[in-house]
Amino acid sequence: MRIQVDNLRQEFGETIALDDVSFSFESGQVHGFIGPNGSGKTTTLRILATLQEPTAGDAFFDDISCLEYPDLIQPMIGFVPDVMYLRPGITVEDYLDYFARVALPDDDEREAKLREVMEFTGVTPIADKLLPTLSRGMQQRLALGRELMHDPPVLLLDEPAAGLDPRARMDLLEMLRTLAERGKAIFLSSHILDELTQICHAVTILELGKVMEHGPLADIRARQLPSRTISVRVLEGVEPLHQRLAEMELPDNPRIEGNAVQFDLPGGDAELAKVSADLQSSGLKLLEFSPINGELSRIYFKATKGEVQ
Repeated sequence: MRIQVDNLRQEFGETIALDDVSFSFESGQVHGFIGPNGSGKTTTLRILATLQEPTAGDAFFDDISCLEYPDLIQPMIGFVPDVMYLRPGITVEDYLDYFARVALPDDDEREAKLREVMEFTGVTPIADKLLPTLSRGMQQRLALGRELMHDPPVLLLDEPAAGLDPRARMDLLEMLRTLAERGKAIFLSSHILDELTQICHAVTILELGKVMEHGPLADIRARQLPSRTISVRVLEGVEPLHQRLAEMELPDNPRIEGNAVQFDLPGGDAELAKVSADLQSSGLKLLEFSPINGELSRIYFKATKGEVQ
């Protein structure tokens, strides 16, 4: 499935929340939606979820218009907002069972789906816990599980990792990666930039309601970052590695940082692969050869100006 956003404009009085916003994403992809508070991320998500009509423009799910056919769009999406309403007196299992009953009238099919979703989201051990007692991480697992009951091809998530501890955040992102591998289109807004690098196929960067960058991470990297900082470790230690890299006459002088050697390398993945192959052909045994964390943050700060409205 292809989701195409075409020239969205949203006005709230004199405030222009979205200004000619266009982008696309597809099944089997995790697409990151990045921008500061007030940039228009939640407004865009609400339009895609058919909860709000734009002033102008439209969005299409395989050529089906969100504006003209919201009743056809709604079964295709699972929308996880940034805040979950924690109704008192209801357990985790009862909560999910309610949504399973809405989606699946057949008893056997419903029970199988309920068990499958609880197992996937990891909430089976807390099935009897009451909703208000849940941690933020478990709330997000539950909100995701609720939307998986009707097995939608598209998942829309508004800041799903906000407020999560590092382990809960990585667990959630890993679940989203798995769902994309199973063929779902995953669209999530987030401020957790560098962890998105590990799961996103592409990103859209928004500021003041305008698209500042859009596309596969490799393409945006090539446009925004003329070079990447590479960290290398080998079994033989830093001195033989540093000497070999110095002999290769790289554009940047290699520097020893702890038990690794770092250098800035212009170009893309082809240049990265060539240096890696040269090191291995020299007999060095690579333990690590990768760009250091922070690429998406660097891209974000280069693509935006820090303006808010």
